[in-house]
Amino acid sequence: MKHREPPYYELDDDTRATVQAVLDYAELMSRMQLDHATRDRVQRTNLEMAERFGLQIHRPSATSATVVPLRPFRVVESDRPEDD
Repeated sequence: MKHREPPYYELDDDTRATVQAVLDYAELMSRMQLDHATRDRVQRTNLEMAERFGLQIHRPSATSATVVPLRPFRVVESDRPEDD
């Protein structure tokens, strides 16, 4: 089987801006993944999309965040009227 080049696309200006925004959001979200493998997959997909559409990936500046797991909770129903 022959290796084929991926298709490349030309976009109008409005569509280009929209696709660029989606790629930028995806790049930002990739940094919020809990595991490196998922982050790397998202970033590789972003790079492939950017290349096919002739766009640049805008990597967000380095930020520091900590994921804090929340305690499990349960929903409690009550007959008591809500305070206004």
